[in-house]
Amino acid sequence: MMILAFLLLLLFSTPAYAQGVAVVKSAAPTSNGGTQDFTVTGFGTPVCAMFFLSYGTINGTAVDNAMLSFGFSDFTNHRGIAHVSEDSGTTTDTMSQRATTLITLLHTDQSTDGTATASTITDGVRLTWADAPPSAYLVTAVMFNASMFSNCTVGTLTPNGSVDATASVSGLGWQPDLVLAAYAGSTTSARTSFGMALNDGGVVQYSAGQAHTTALATTSPTSAMLSNRIAFNGLSLSTVASYELTSFDSGGFTLTTRDNTTAVNAVYYLAGKLAVGASAKLATCTSPTATGAHSCTGAGFTPTGASMSHTAAAALNTLEIDGDAETYGLSAFTSTTQSFSGISDDDNVAAADTASMTSTNPIRMIKDAADYMVATFTGWQSDGVDLNYTTTNGTARYRAVLFLKGVASAATRRGRPIFFQ
Repeated sequence: MMILAFLLLLLFSTPAYAQGVAVVKSAAPTSNGGTQDFTVTGFGTPVCAMFFLSYGTINGTAVDNAMLSFGFSDFTNHRGIAHVSEDSGTTTDTMSQRATTLITLLHTDQSTDGTATASTITDGVRLTWADAPPSAYLVTAVMFNASMFSNCTVGTLTPNGSVDATASVSGLGWQPDLVLAAYAGSTTSARTSFGMALNDGGVVQYSAGQAHTTALATTSPTSAMLSNRIAFNGLSLSTVASYELTSFDSGGFTLTTRDNTTAVNAVYYLAGKLAVGASAKLATCTSPTATGAHSCTGAGFTPTGASMSHTAAAALNTLEIDGDAETYGLSAFTSTTQSFSGISDDDNVAAADTASMTSTNPIRMIKDAADYMVATFTGWQSDGVDLNYTTTNGTARYRAVLFLKGVASAATRRGRPIFFQ
């Protein structure tokens, strides 16, 4: 009996890599045509991936100039955006860009300096840099395998140009459970957002974004965390277009244009269908007002991975128009790897003061180029994640968190088939 129990344990136990999601960070090459690999032994072939980075080349060290780039790939289709705000200018010098290369970097002179596409390799993905960046920026890959998504695709949806009118993705052949969205609301100023929407008995969605107009004599960034949009311009919550994901459909999903028809631009998306037995939960988590242990909960299960979007919003669906609008970032983490990339863009100064941060913390937000909120990963728990804050703010700040849990497939279970006679 003990031998039988041991054999069953070998057959059905789940190894660490059968978690559906993996987070890997590595340094980009600096020569055109160079490649960059992200692998986890035993992970298998990813079905899609998300990538993000800032100007940082050393974890935990803030550097001048703000740049945040993020995008998606299903290894056939690639989509990415970039958000940049130059440091030390007498007037603001900001820009955002979107491209069908996976990673597009904007240099401080607003030129495109760094483009890459993705392909699969054994147990991971490879970026091939047609235009390599000038420095070895630390890039984070968030990879999803078949134990997380049974289907995954990346594409573009152009919203309708009329308020309350719709536009849809159709023909996927399956209904998405999760949609991630990258949006650049302008190419002449820095206005971007990162959104997440989950089919959870209805649509649950959050979008974090920042905007900063170029050529201002005094800096004036704005930001928000929205619980009713998947993409928005960030400059205003009423005078420019924003987009609500209003339904998950049998072959795709539908966006409805809200607020205004100004600045209607393409929404880049990653749409995924959860594998049978996989789990996802989308929620908000406010920061503590004192340092020490803190938990982000609401998952309803023990996660194997998570992604967070970050602003300093003190309230949902409210535009931040003062110094709290300065910080903006993304993070992703598993039990083995945690990664954050973010920027700060100082408010109400005559000479722009901007910075970038990359870190091995799940939270490493900066403001005025200094630590603003810092937390380390303690561990997963039955309803979410436990963190420890070493730096925080006296006001609770909102972040959106996507909890994920993959399911072991037959190909990723330990052991070999056992035959009983």
